[in-house]
Amino acid sequence: MAFRDDDEKTLILALRHKMITAEVIQRAVYDAQNQKTRLAVEAQMKRLKGPYLEAEPLIWKRRYYHPTALTARLFGAPEEAAEPLGPQALPKEYALLNHCCMRSVPLVRLTRQRLKELFTDWELFLPKKTGFYSDFVQAMIGNRGWISRVQVDRGGDYLRFLSTCRDVLSHCRASVSIRELIEEECFRFTILTGDERKKDSLQAALDVRPLGVPTHIFVVPGLLDLIGQNLAGKEEPHAVQSSGGAV
Repeated sequence: MAFRDDDEKTLILALRHKMITAEVIQRAVYDAQNQKTRLAVEAQMKRLKGPYLEAEPLIWKRRYYHPTALTARLFGAPEEAAEPLGPQALPKEYALLNHCCMRSVPLVRLTRQRLKELFTDWELFLPKKTGFYSDFVQAMIGNRGWISRVQVDRGGDYLRFLSTCRDVLSHCRASVSIRELIEEECFRFTILTGDERKKDSLQAALDVRPLGVPTHIFVVPGLLDLIGQNLAGKEEPHAVQSSGGAV
């Protein structure tokens, strides 16, 4: 099925991240956030909502959109991409989406298809053998590419969170490909948090005891409100498990 270029780009981004927002569409698809692109998104949603995208509550009066089962089938994506996100998954996916798309140099979230193209031990990049979505992103700066493992802070004690980061990095080092990337200085560890004060605490702790690889901490606007809203109690929708296809 043929889509308009802007519609196809929106659907692919939504499938790659399991969600998309109007702000991300403005920035990543229409290259600006202004009245003209806001109207463009409104027109696009009139075309796509229903058959291809479904709206769900995000925070305050904002909504996010996730692909429908039809969209997943059309693009060979897993069924899980067509499910609304539960209260644990939503902050993580929101943070990854914004980190990848709301920036001057976009990052590409690595799904199973792309990992298989890049690495012989690609399964070690996924949370499980049947997984489709990874927590790794890829970027190019000039002619030099690098990979980053992203960890999202979803609240709690910052020292405990850093302990989790160290465990995650230890698991990453089990991959020969990642060890090679580290040696070539092409590997990063990225922390996403919603709290500027938490960022300062994390940075101070890392200054004393670094992770051992280049580490960057970013504050994601709206993430703290989203975490607080979900902690207040929100039932998790039924999640479909799938080994999935290719986006």
